[in-house]
Amino acid sequence: MAKAWKYLCIALGTAGCVLSVGFTTLFWDKPWPYPILTVDGQSYLEGAVGTRWASLFKLRDLYHSPGYQIYLRCLFAALGSLNAVTHASKILSLIMFFASAVLLYRLGRRWFQPAVAQIAVALFLLSESWRYYCNMIQYEVLTGFLMLLFLSMLMWAQSSSPKMSRLYGIGMGSVLAFISLIQMRYLALILIPFSYSLIRRKGLSLGDLRRNGIILLTSIVLLAGWSLAQSLDQGRPVFLMEGSAFRFQVANNPNAVGYSFPYPDIVEPSGWQFVLWMPGQWLWLIGQRALCLFGIKRDIWVLPPEGFRSGPIGSYSVLDLISVTVFATGLITAMTRIRRSELSDEPEAGVLLLACVILPALFIFGSKRFIVPVIPLFALFQGYAIVTAARGLLGDRGLE
Repeated sequence: MAKAWKYLCIALGTAGCVLSVGFTTLFWDKPWPYPILTVDGQSYLEGAVGTRWASLFKLRDLYHSPGYQIYLRCLFAALGSLNAVTHASKILSLIMFFASAVLLYRLGRRWFQPAVAQIAVALFLLSESWRYYCNMIQYEVLTGFLMLLFLSMLMWAQSSSPKMSRLYGIGMGSVLAFISLIQMRYLALILIPFSYSLIRRKGLSLGDLRRNGIILLTSIVLLAGWSLAQSLDQGRPVFLMEGSAFRFQVANNPNAVGYSFPYPDIVEPSGWQFVLWMPGQWLWLIGQRALCLFGIKRDIWVLPPEGFRSGPIGSYSVLDLISVTVFATGLITAMTRIRRSELSDEPEAGVLLLACVILPALFIFGSKRFIVPVIPLFALFQGYAIVTAARGLLGDRGLE
């Protein structure tokens, strides 16, 4: 039975790889598969035009993801044309997609068992969202790969020598700083190393403090240096990026309906005044954002944008409801078994990352594209739910 399961997962994963490569080939000469999926792609490409290595960090637009603009500007400085940047972006996204599958497999084996890792990778490689976003000028695939890399380094650092642990700390701090430049809401991820150490050990050892201090210091130095450089260049105070106040206002006012785009007209009270004066409507908005975030309620960037599985803005997706239910079942089952000491507490690092990605989004906008970076972790907990159910039907050793 274990061999049949393994071969089934290999077949599904191979099919996912073939579909992704074929999809990229089909839309090779287009920066995005459909016009509706342009999202912020045009702004990113405009920000990359004309970049030279000497002007790499001199951004004209600090509203649209500075981190992703730097990534594209590196490609333009190296390649010299937007067409080449588009092609390179697609190739690199596919490489990050498949590299993420490798990292996910290693995490799945470490946290659970081979059968969970196998089905998780198969589900992930079949991901429609990552297949589309590999072919869009968007930051989601890059962010998802970096998040898995951060989690992997956090695991590797636990069993490494003090010298390697310090090097991993510098690496994790650098990755977290860059992710925070991609979107400011990802600043919450800097809390993960300290929170994870506290949860695991019920306190911080000297080694934890040293490594976590290196992570924090590296992130602060890089982000403070970036903010200072941009403030001097712009002639006004800049903290990472611009537009946060506008985003919070447009997302929190009586006209807001939960999804991220198109923007509603801002009416008063807005921002924090709306949260304080109209808490009932604000809580309703949180619920609407959650529905959009998990894809249960469709927004303007629903995938696929055409065909029988698409639908108008505000309609509901039964498939996404089922997907979220399986994920929640796996997450709850895993956390229950961790509390009973039936599993190691390492998966809690993944749960912390999920929380740091999902919760900040609920305070601003709701869109399924905001959870695209953590779809690998969704697949992992879905895989755990599926294997747990299969073992319940086949017996404890059915998949071993």
